[in-house]
Amino acid sequence: GTPVNVQLRVFGVTARIFKERMFHPTQKIIEHSPKKANRDESVTVEMTVAGGRGLERFVLSWMPEIEVLSPASLQEAIRAACAAVR
Repeated sequence: GTPVNVQLRVFGVTARIFKERMFHPTQKIIEHSPKKANRDESVTVEMTVAGGRGLERFVLSWMPEIEVLSPASLQEAIRAACAAVR
């Protein structure tokens, strides 16, 4: 698919996994919030990857501990996929 700049925020144990693993050569951590008494750890990552079903499946495989920050088209695709499951 066409290259897409993606920003994802991940929480909890998944945040630690994203800190330790490189899922794509362009992946970089742009924000890290350590665990606090009232909040799970979170990590925001950015990467430029091929858009399409593979990207959607990647995001869906980490649900519910992942949030798509951008692009809006990926946010909508994930919302639609989650709504279809209900």
